Amino acid sequence: MHPQPNPRAAWPSSDDNTAFYLLVILADSTVGGYVLWEHDHAAISAVVMPVQHWQMRLIHYFTHRYGLADWQVQQANPNDVTFWQPYGLCRDVGRFFRIPAALIMFLLGAGCFVCARRRAIGGVSISPSSYARRRRPSGARRIFHAIAHPGERPRGHQYRQCTSAGVNG
Repeated sequence: MHPQPNPRAAWPSSDDNTAFYLLVILADSTVGGYVLWEHDHAAISAVVMPVQHWQMRLIHYFTHRYGLADWQVQQANPNDVTFWQPYGLCRDVGRFFRIPAALIMFLLGAGCFVCARRRAIGGVSISPSSYARRRRPSGARRIFHAIAHPGERPRGHQYRQCTSAGVNG
């Protein structure tokens, strides 16, 4: 007799209540955020405003475009701030950092791609296991071995390295 297939998958992401739980989390987050803002908006604004002032001081070295906003932040009273004012301020200040951050990430990714490509062209494997192979023990391991066995040389790990010229090429 063949076992009956289980109509439910083994992983919890196919649970029938996933959408309901997502809606509960979204509703709780919305209500909790509203209550938190209503009761503590002065404290939240008192934290957000100096952080944005510091970021605008950093931006001031590159452009004077945020000078008026920086002056307004310094003059503002955290008790009188509405929700949309710090939100808009954070969005506008963050816009200045968005493109440079994206460019830096692109350049880092391109650099990794070029370095990996050079390794592949040179005939050396770029698989993750090639990074884990060692010809000799690391510095810390040599020091611990020297302490535990004075006068004896540590033995290195000799792994066979496969290259385009053959084994140990």
